[in-house]
Amino acid sequence: MKDYVSEEVIKHLGRLTFAVNTLLRSRITKEEIEYTAGLLKQFCVENEDVFGTENATFNVHLLLHACDCVLNWGPLW
Repeated sequence: MKDYVSEEVIKHLGRLTFAVNTLLRSRITKEEIEYTAGLLKQFCVENEDVFGTENATFNVHLLLHACDCVLNWGPLW
């Protein structure tokens, strides 16, 4: 992938991938959820800088609520 996108994009998408994989696990601690919430917040804040204003959509904002959903109802699956 390094031949096609910058290291910044790889790290940025890596945060999202790690966070979603964490929230899909059957067992997750509150500490892991808190850490994941920080990753998703960082992803959302930096998303406009990485992908441009036109990609700062409501769907990206919804990621900020994923950890609350896991706390209330369990894994994302």
